Amino acid sequence: MAQILLAPDTAVWAEKNGGALAILTYDDARPAEDPSQAILSFLHSLYDGAANRCGWPTQDVWHDHA
Repeated sequence: MAQILLAPDTAVWAEKNGGALAILTYDDARPAEDPSQAILSFLHSLYDGAANRCGWPTQDVWHDHA
C-alpha cells in the first residue's frame, strides 16, 4: 500500500508491525487554504489508490461530493 501516492503532499505513509498506515495529521490539514478539501483529497487518494490496486471498478461507485 505504501506505493500509493497520497494527497495532499503533507500526507505520509507510516510503516508499523508489517503494515502501512496512511496519515494526514490535523496540524497538516488545518493550515491548508481549504482544510476540508485537503482532508477529502487525502481520503480520495487513499481510496482510489487502494481500489485501483485491488482492481475494483471505481468508476461505478464514483460520486462528486461537491
